[in-house]
Amino acid sequence: MLLLAVGLLAGCASAPAPHLSSLVYRIEATETRLSVEIEAQGAKPARWYLVGESNLRVASGEQRATVKGGVLRLPAEHLSYAYSLKSRLQRSQSLERGAGVPGSFVVRGDRYLLVPRPGILLPETRVELRFKGLEPFLPWPCVREGEEWVARLYANDLRQLGFHAFGARRRIPLQLEEGARWEVVLLAGDLLASDERIERWIQEAAQEAARLGAGSPRERVAIVLVPTPSGEPAPFGRVLYSEPRSAAIYVGQRAPERSFAGDWLATHELMHTLHPRFDGQPRWLSEGIAAYYQCLAPIRSGRERPEVLWRVLAQGVATGQTEALGRSLQEVAKAMHTLPAYSAVYWGGALLALEVDLEIRRATEGKRGLEHVLAALRPRGSVTLREFGRSVDALAGVAIWEQIRRAHLEGQALRRAKPLLRGLGIGPGGALDSKAPGAKWRLRLERGS
Repeated sequence: MLLLAVGLLAGCASAPAPHLSSLVYRIEATETRLSVEIEAQGAKPARWYLVGESNLRVASGEQRATVKGGVLRLPAEHLSYAYSLKSRLQRSQSLERGAGVPGSFVVRGDRYLLVPRPGILLPETRVELRFKGLEPFLPWPCVREGEEWVARLYANDLRQLGFHAFGARRRIPLQLEEGARWEVVLLAGDLLASDERIERWIQEAAQEAARLGAGSPRERVAIVLVPTPSGEPAPFGRVLYSEPRSAAIYVGQRAPERSFAGDWLATHELMHTLHPRFDGQPRWLSEGIAAYYQCLAPIRSGRERPEVLWRVLAQGVATGQTEALGRSLQEVAKAMHTLPAYSAVYWGGALLALEVDLEIRRATEGKRGLEHVLAALRPRGSVTLREFGRSVDALAGVAIWEQIRRAHLEGQALRRAKPLLRGLGIGPGGALDSKAPGAKWRLRLERGS
C-alpha cells in the first residue's frame, strides 16, 4: 500500500501542467465599441491581462469581475466584455487607447484584448482573431471567410499585439524593395493636403526604410495614418514591436501640402523597423538609431542634399547639449520625460550610432556598416545590449563596441560631438568641409559603401 501511495504521488508530481490547445477571439467592431468574446480550450486560465487598464467589467456566464491594475482574476474558459471608445475618441485621442473618429479608429491590441498568462500557452496553441463589423487592419494579414475577417496567430504573438485599425477610409499601395509587402491605411478625416501628397510622403519614408534593410527588408509592416487637428504634417508617431511590426502616425489636418516635403517624422518612425527590440529599452540606442538613419536615409536615396540633413543632426546635437546640462547620456535617458531632455537622448544616441557605423566601415574597408548588424539581428525579435555589442564586434572583426559605448554614455552627454563631427568635416551649422581628415568616410556613409 505504501509503494502504491508513493507511486500515485509520483504520478501526480510528474503530471504535466494544463495548457491551452486553442484560443479564439470574436470581436465585433462598431462605430465606438469593440465587443469581445473569448473562448479558451484545453485549460481554464486563472488570470488574464490587459495592459494599462482598470475598471473594465468582464462576464463569464453568471460570474462578473473587474480588471484592476491590468489584471483580471477570473478563472474561466469563456469571457465577454465591451471596450468602449466613445469617450476615448472625444477626449484622450491616444494612439494606444484609441484615436480617430467614430467608425474609423486605431487602438493598441493589448489595450482591448485580454490575454492569458504566457505559461499556459504553448508554441502549438492555436490562436485566432475573428472580426465582424468594421473591417480590421492588423499587423497580420486578415482573410475574409464568409461574414468574418480572420487572422491566425502564434501564441507568442499575444505578447506583442501591435496596432489594430478599423474602418479605414483608404488603403495606400506601396512600391518597395522585392520581398517587402508593406501596407498603409488612412483613417477618416478631412486633410488640407491631397491624398496624393500623403501617399508620396509615406511612400518615400517606407522606401528609404526598406532599402536600409541591407538586402533583407522586413517582409511586412502595417502602417496606420491618423488625421488629427494639427498644423504640423506629422506631430507624433509610434512603432510597436509586434511581428510583423506595426506603426501609427498622426497626420496634421491643417498641414499645408508643401510642409510634407520637409518632414522627417515618418522617416524616423519607420527607421525603428530596422532594429530589434532591445531588452531593458535603452531609449538612447533605439531612438538614436532611428534619428541617425532619419538623416542618412534621405541622403542615400537622393531625396535631400547632404548638407541639409547633416545640419539637422548638428542642430539636434547643439540642442541636446543644452538640455543635458552636463549630465551623462544614461542620466538624461532615465529622466528624459521629466527634464525634459528628448534631444539629448535622441541626438546623443544618434552620435553613438554614427560612430559605430563609422568604425565598422573603417574596420571592414567600407564593406559593412551598422545596418548589416541590424539585419543580422532582425530575425531574433529582441536582443540584450550585450548581444548587440557582441554582434557589432563580430561584424567589425575587432572589439570596438565597449570603447564607443563608454565614450558616449559616461561623462558629459554629447561630449564626443565636436571631435567626431569636425573630423568628418561637419561644421556647427552643418557646413561641409571636403578637406577634413574624415571627409572621405563621411562620403562613404552617405553612399552606404
